[in-house]
Amino acid sequence: LRAKTTSIDYNIAKIDEASSVKWIDCYTNCTLLRSEKISLLSGRESNASIKTIFIGKKFDQLDIEASAIHNAPNTTSEIQAKGVLENSSKNIYRGLIHMTASAENSTGKQKEEVLILSEAAEASSIPKLVIDNNNVKCAHAASIGHIDAEKLFYLQSRGLSDAAARQTIVDGFLEPIKNQLNPDVILQ
Repeated sequence: LRAKTTSIDYNIAKIDEASSVKWIDCYTNCTLLRSEKISLLSGRESNASIKTIFIGKKFDQLDIEASAIHNAPNTTSEIQAKGVLENSSKNIYRGLIHMTASAENSTGKQKEEVLILSEAAEASSIPKLVIDNNNVKCAHAASIGHIDAEKLFYLQSRGLSDAAARQTIVDGFLEPIKNQLNPDVILQ
């Protein structure tokens, strides 16, 4: 039996001139999760990276928020999340990049991708850009989808069972962030 686990975390970092912060989070086996990361880019040429992996199973409820607030010129931020939802798990992901009036020549990117493995799982993505300075570069993207039937067929035609083919696709999907984790972390 899987124990019920509740996790609540709130983290904020103020990044001064020519400094950086790198958040890498991995959420698995959380029955109820509320997570918020805020990066305040307060100094020139500061940098923030927020990368998240989440895996929802059974009836897990995952509420994740990531924000990068650009308060100085020549700052950069990247927000990236990849999640896998199965059974009746649910996820809501909120991403925010705010370019204040003083954020000239700054760049911000955010992207969330969710792989849905069952018909009962649900994902909601809310990417948001607030731009108070026209001399910045910003982008956001979100995608929610199922395993591609052609990819699954291809792997099965190469001798993998249905379960092994699905796991191979999930592993490949998570790999861009997973390879930045401590090698001792095991995702299940």
